[in-house]
Amino acid sequence: MTPLPQHAFTVARALRARAFRLLPHSSTVFFLTLPLLLLAALPALPALAAREIPVAELHLSTDPAGAACTINGEPHGITPVNLTGLAPDDYLIVIRKTGHLESRRTVTLGAGAREAVDIVLEPERGLVLVQSIPAGAQISLDGADRGHAPLLITDLPLGHHRVRAETPDCLPKEVDLSVENRTPVKLVIQLQSSLAAINLMSTPPGAAVLLDGASRGTSPL
Repeated sequence: MTPLPQHAFTVARALRARAFRLLPHSSTVFFLTLPLLLLAALPALPALAAREIPVAELHLSTDPAGAACTINGEPHGITPVNLTGLAPDDYLIVIRKTGHLESRRTVTLGAGAREAVDIVLEPERGLVLVQSIPAGAQISLDGADRGHAPLLITDLPLGHHRVRAETPDCLPKEVDLSVENRTPVKLVIQLQSSLAAINLMSTPPGAAVLLDGASRGTSPL
């Protein structure tokens, strides 16, 4: 244990000696000087507590770095952070970073513990419903095939993307798509038919019409 300051004992003994001269009964002197001795011991109590209950340390990092950190509801800066002088206890860590899902972690620190916690943040994903006119178009996203419209995409990273829609009878079409948060986005892509229409007439009417060697009827057509 940490010894009491020497001047505290000196003062206490001097007061007790004076009290003994005034009140020679030893029991009276004891009870009069006891509070003084306890008062003299007060400065040493914080040092005793610090020695008996070692504090803990916590190193907190995130991937990616630069996330806001709160511990038990109190802000503690931007990761990575080093926390010292923590009392042994349970701590709730909350990590927030734009474009990523919130992360929560509970850490139990023992007396004298030195803990390192690394938290990998999950990117926030967008929700997109892709429809095509006509329906059933083949949809590709950033060059990767994703299926046929109508199509619900739930794992789209935030940011800018390129969506392509195509069918055998329509001209392919590409559009830009921007996803900023988890708010659902509806994207409708209207395709243009790739088939041409021909109005064919003849004089006199009733002529046989062949197209690529195949009969297509008689004029007007």
